[in-house]
Amino acid sequence: MASFYAAINKAGKQRVRIGFYGDSFIEGDILTGNLRDTLQQIFGGKGPGLIPLVSEVAKFRTTIQQSFEQWSNKTITAQYETEPVFGPAGFSATPLENNFAEFRPGKKLISLEPAEIFLQADAWRTIQLTVDDSIGQQIEIVPNESLQRIALTRERSQSIRLTVNNADSLGIYGISFEQGNGIFIDNLAMRGNSGMALTRISSKILQSFSKEHPYQLIVLQYGLNVVSEKDSSDYGYYVFGMTRVVEHLKRSMPNATILLLSVSDRSINDNGNYQTMPSVLNMRNAQRRIAKKTGIAFWDMFAAMGGENSMVDLVNRQPPLAGKDYTHLNYRGGSFMASKLAKALLFEQKRYEKAADLN
Repeated sequence: MASFYAAINKAGKQRVRIGFYGDSFIEGDILTGNLRDTLQQIFGGKGPGLIPLVSEVAKFRTTIQQSFEQWSNKTITAQYETEPVFGPAGFSATPLENNFAEFRPGKKLISLEPAEIFLQADAWRTIQLTVDDSIGQQIEIVPNESLQRIALTRERSQSIRLTVNNADSLGIYGISFEQGNGIFIDNLAMRGNSGMALTRISSKILQSFSKEHPYQLIVLQYGLNVVSEKDSSDYGYYVFGMTRVVEHLKRSMPNATILLLSVSDRSINDNGNYQTMPSVLNMRNAQRRIAKKTGIAFWDMFAAMGGENSMVDLVNRQPPLAGKDYTHLNYRGGSFMASKLAKALLFEQKRYEKAADLN
């Protein structure tokens, strides 16, 4: 983590980005929204970072208001006759006729930060852009085999609405909202993802993205979609699969530090009593093996949550910190766990600074 901590010590003079990959545990900016707020208060920076242009949980996310119609969205968790080119978040949105996508400030945001869009175009296309409900402007897209970053706005705004004309041969991978220097956290959640599908994002795309929007830290939060009530395996296949993922990310984005989070607690109903699913412990141990095998950092989220039966405790608190599915946090629970992760990161930062002073 030394290179990441060296970067955030310069956050006042540069942008430091965290790509937070995960599953439904963090979707809607649960956990990551509060972590972003905490770190931006300390190190600076404004804006929710990179957002998929369309999302099945758009109305669930409070950090930004997002609406859209007429888009075909492909993801790395589904199978297709012809493999699409996926963006760095694992999505590829293709516009259909009469499409639009609109963004407005969400919770805690006074305005939208300057916006950039990431896409890949095989032919000339035009984006019709309307900012603050004023007369729209035309943005020409030049065909290019590589990933492109295009500035949509350079000032803050209250709304952005875009429509793509001649809507084919175009993959849009996300829109980013960032202002100033500091820390930015991209929520790259995908429901149902085990994490192993990340190898379907090509190295070429990740390398191009890394030049335009580099990550100093990549966080991997997975496991909930793999554990099951009757599974007693040691998840050797998962160790193999996620080791491939980590090595893929290392090759594609060599300047990024990687942090693996363990699976969180998850409960099952055993004759009317909720208790930790036994396979959660096996998964946590498997993830520890992945981190050791690949030489990346590891944070035991299961232990930080409180260990065995901690999910039951979070559900039973008043007010509750987790849902009645005994699997997912609510926004209060996201704040609770974000605080713990922020404290762990800041504690290690202090250790890094002391070691640097000694040297």
